[in-house]
Amino acid sequence: AVLQRVIRGEGGAGGPGGRGGAGGAGGAGGPGRSQSTRLDSDGNTVVDDPGCSPGSSGSSGTSGADGWAGAAGRPGRVSVTVVR
Repeated sequence: AVLQRVIRGEGGAGGPGGRGGAGGAGGAGGPGRSQSTRLDSDGNTVVDDPGCSPGSSGSSGTSGADGWAGAAGRPGRVSVTVVR
């Protein structure tokens, strides 16, 4: 008796890629600067530099791109038992 191979298993398609990672946090704002003063020849206080307040933090970065799809699955196993 001859038994030909007529059954085969096929692996399924790979799964979708994972979501991209979240963007990084924005950078911290720069430090503030105190005002600079001096006394003039008449004893009056003169403001040479009014200073500035600290800078605000930067916005967060954008999310990364999604990952690639997974590889296809491996073929399944099939066994055939002949009963007489």
